[in-house]
Amino acid sequence: MFRWSEGANIPCMKIPAPPNALDAHNRQHLCQTALKGAFKEVVDEAMEAGWEEDEVIAAIGLLADHLLKVNAANDELIRLLEVIHQQRRGKPAASS
Repeated sequence: MFRWSEGANIPCMKIPAPPNALDAHNRQHLCQTALKGAFKEVVDEAMEAGWEEDEVIAAIGLLADHLLKVNAANDELIRLLEVIHQQRRGKPAASS
């Protein structure tokens, strides 16, 4: 269920923390399970606002894809900045 953040019109959802010491596949499955309720609530809220379910699900997928691309670009930028920093200090760049 949504909790509204204080002083803002932004929903805050309580999502359970992952258990410790799980392999990557189990963590992915448990993450999906943990997010399922929140995902459904976001879809329901958007539909109540007048959006069609397929529009909402497509938008969430595109937002997730965009976030993955932004994170990858940020990682690459950090790597390139480290190379520049090392070159300025006269150290050879670490190979990736």
